[in-house]
Amino acid sequence: MIRLFSRFIDYGVEFQFKKDPSGRLVFLPYGSRGKAYFVDTKADEEKTRSFVKLYRSASTLMGWLGMLAIYAYGWSFMSYLGASPLRNRLTAFVVSSLVYTLIMVGFIWILWAVYKETVPTLTASLREAGPDVKGQLATSAQQRSVQRLALGVLLVAAGILVVIVLLTVRK
Repeated sequence: MIRLFSRFIDYGVEFQFKKDPSGRLVFLPYGSRGKAYFVDTKADEEKTRSFVKLYRSASTLMGWLGMLAIYAYGWSFMSYLGASPLRNRLTAFVVSSLVYTLIMVGFIWILWAVYKETVPTLTASLREAGPDVKGQLATSAQQRSVQRLALGVLLVAAGILVVIVLLTVRK
């Protein structure tokens, strides 16, 4: 499981590193619309990749564990209140889920703020790539297929969640 998670995070990290037509590695800390930096040395590449992997791992785990906590709390809360009317159970579920979601969004927001504060010090020694280089960066076919796969998994998970909620409300 850890190996699968690590590979998933590595795919995400690869989206922030591209090769320009001359073969130089370019780091895109804020995606394709933000600034781009040339990563010339192996030491800079390892330092940058490890930081991005750390950030992506933490934010992904926070998101997953937060959604799991919301689901588990809501499921247990709705299951053990058989004497309460459905309206009260749903209200309690929605309110508690919103509170947990706000807490998790707060944690992810703090993590994003740390990322934004750290990127300038991380890229201080790197040369900035011009807009002409950014326009030449290409997304590989493998990255596009990973994006499609992630979107498909997300849609299936959302569909399963909707079915579970509908089945729960029916009782």
